[in-house]
This record gives sequence, C-alpha cells and structure tokens, in this order.
Amino acid sequence: MAERDRDEPAPPGQETHNAWRPPASTVQRARIEVLPTVQSEPAPQAPPAVGPDGQLHLAVGSTIGGRYVIEKHISSGGFGAVYRATDKEIRHHQVALKLLHRPSGSEAERESALRELMLIASVSHPSVVQFKDYGWHEGRLWFAMPWYKGQTLDRVLEGGAMARAEARTIFAQVSQALAAMHAVGVHHHDIKPENIFLAEIAGFPEGLPVLLDLGIATQRGENPQGLT
Repeated sequence: MAERDRDEPAPPGQETHNAWRPPASTVQRARIEVLPTVQSEPAPQAPPAVGPDGQLHLAVGSTIGGRYVIEKHISSGGFGAVYRATDKEIRHHQVALKLLHRPSGSEAERESALRELMLIASVSHPSVVQFKDYGWHEGRLWFAMPWYKGQTLDRVLEGGAMARAEARTIFAQVSQALAAMHAVGVHHHDIKPENIFLAEIAGFPEGLPVLLDLGIATQRGENPQGLT
C-alpha cells in the first residue's frame, strides 16, 4: 500500500493529537510554588551597650531572665540602674528591675553582689522594699522588686511644706521599718527624702512610705565611713 502524503488529512477516526502542554509561564510558576520554603534567620540582636565607665545599659524591649521586658530606664545610682519592666509570665504585671553596674567574675564577687539581696530578704516589713526574683545578665546581678505607683518624698516636698500631722505619720512608719531592720542587725545608712517612696496603696491615704536603696546597708558590727 502506498504511503499517504503527510499533508493529506487522515481518515475520520484516525486523527492524531499532540499532547497538550501548559504555557511556559504556567510551568515556571508551578515549579516556584513547589520549591521548599527556606526559613529566614532571625535578625541579630544588637550587642549590649557598655559605656566608657563599664556600666551596662539595657535597651528598651530587651528581655532579662527570659521573662522581664525592659520598658523604661528610671534612674541610676552608685551601685546599679533601675528599670521598669513587664513580666511576660504574669499578665499586666510590672516590676522594678535593678541591674548592678559591675560584673562579678569570681565566686567571691558573686557573693558580694548578692549582699544587698540578702539584706533585703532578711527584713520583713511592708515599708522595706522586697525582692521578687533575681538572676545574672552579662555577669551582672539583677533582681526584681515591686513596681510602686507614687513619688518619692523629695518630690512631694518640692510642692511646699508638709503638714505636721502628715509628716508625723510618715516619720512613724519609717521608724517602724528601721526598727524592723535593726532587729535583724541591718542598718540602712542612707535615710533621706530621695530614698523614701510614698506608694499609692489602698488603706494608706497619704501613701505607704517604702524605704528604697539598700545598696549601702550594713550588718551589725560593720563600721562604714562617710555615710548618712
């Protein structure tokens, strides 16, 4: 039988069809869609900011102890800096977080850094600041304390003289706090309006006086020089 001319149409029922292929753009898009997703690396965090004096400055948003998120720098003293922080484990809970300036490189230095914490823990009185948690960050001791709303006594006195009855109430409560400290052999050594905080707490219309900054407190028998 003679071979059929290639241009001659095939008899009905014997037509041949080429396999359908999607447009190149569709194939390319499909290949892209099935490619494995590559997880991006987390953005590197900025290194801790250490000043020329060796003090570590915590950035807003940084997390301490895996739990406390720094919100604001409040103040700095001779021994450490105080920040306001949010507790991630307890909803709507804020703490005052103190970070000591000096790192503790040896066991003896770590024990010395814990000194203020141990003095605070040895006194149980509502007018003596209490600690809630502690740990180490970049070799420096930090500890969390209650975050009080209110203002220090020196700020109150900036507004004018205080009535004698109000001053007497504050004086009596501070005296009771000092008596509680002395009962366990702890002396504050820095009693001044800046270290007396009038906390806004229910049941204390004039504010509950709270003694702050036990960084230079001493135990009985120690004889510090140049302290108030």
